[in-house]
Amino acid sequence: MKRYVSISAVILAAFVVIALAGGSSALEANDCPTACNRYVQCVATAFGREPSASEREQLFGGCMAACRRHQERVLQCYNQSQNQCSAFHTCIQQSARE
Repeated sequence: MKRYVSISAVILAAFVVIALAGGSSALEANDCPTACNRYVQCVATAFGREPSASEREQLFGGCMAACRRHQERVLQCYNQSQNQCSAFHTCIQQSARE
């Protein structure tokens, strides 16, 4: 459980860095839930278990906050990942470094 929280915190931190980096959002706001649901699924896959309701709420909420601020970049990563968790995560990390 502790490892699950630490790794999910790192992934969530990548979204937060994107949120703090600035940017514009030209895409529809209703696309963020789709990307964030995928993000939560990726975290669950990485840990081999479904997150609890409170973990899911925390992961989804953090993702939504970042996506609302920078949905164009977050959704670009989501679309480019072609439904692959590792590609989605790598794109988010690279975006955080830019």
